[in-house]
Amino acid sequence: MSLADKIKSHWRLDPDEGTGITEDAASTYDLDDINTVSNGTGKVGKCAVAVAANGEMLRHDDDSYWDLADNAGWSMWLQVESYFDGTSTRRAFTKRNQYEIWKTSAAYSPDLKLKIHPSSGSAVTVTLKSGLSTSQWVFVYFAVDGSNILWSVDGGAIQTGGALTSYKNASYKLEVGNYSGTGNATKIWNGSIDELSYWSDLLTQSEVESLWNSGNGVSFPHSSETTLVVSDPQHTHTSDTFAITQASDIVLADSQHAQTSDSVVLDTEVNLVAADSSHLHTAAHVPSEGGDGSLCMMHRNCILIG
Repeated sequence: MSLADKIKSHWRLDPDEGTGITEDAASTYDLDDINTVSNGTGKVGKCAVAVAANGEMLRHDDDSYWDLADNAGWSMWLQVESYFDGTSTRRAFTKRNQYEIWKTSAAYSPDLKLKIHPSSGSAVTVTLKSGLSTSQWVFVYFAVDGSNILWSVDGGAIQTGGALTSYKNASYKLEVGNYSGTGNATKIWNGSIDELSYWSDLLTQSEVESLWNSGNGVSFPHSSETTLVVSDPQHTHTSDTFAITQASDIVLADSQHAQTSDSVVLDTEVNLVAADSSHLHTAAHVPSEGGDGSLCMMHRNCILIG
């Protein structure tokens, strides 16, 4: 399953993309803009900036869509404000009495924490990052798997802890940059938020790392350089272009199919090998451009062009 298959909603939080800062680019859950949220330079393009003094936040009405379920999770980029007031625990992201991310009230080097509420009993809290610096971007991924909280910060190893076997559902709004719909300036994040994603399935370590992208982030729809390994018997489909630009081998094992409705481009010393009873199907063309590429046909194979 790819990132595209796992994503439920994604907000670029960029006023210059799509229909603006509130748009859900992956579904239909556009956010409400409360008090005209500011914008600034994000990890990818522009981002939302929740300014406490103006009561700025983004939110969406309560919906079971936001309730946590096994394997569901969120990812986002967060940047703390350029100053710390030392008195308030400001919320970056929350659904009250269910889950929230906030910074502690320390005047210097506060911590970033995650809290998730079970259906009964005390909330479970984990420290995502200790000692935040001003204007520091942090990438956060968290999820639940029916037994524990899982989290990763800045593309690091996915951590497991905070035993949690149930999740509380509560009738509060989903809020980006605030807590509980109060508009209380002492709760508003007073910082930046970018590339917010809601996931329906657990992300792998490599997927988290691809979203972190060495601290550069990635734009939506998510794409990255990947190695695809196909095991017998499976099908691989792409509706666009399968471009290979480095010395590579693509091996299709017994009874498998690789299909693209556009083109397979062989650029530099590429071998495309179709093994016994395999099919390579492209509706366009299979050129060998400027390289030493080859198409290798073995026993009872088909290469279909056009």
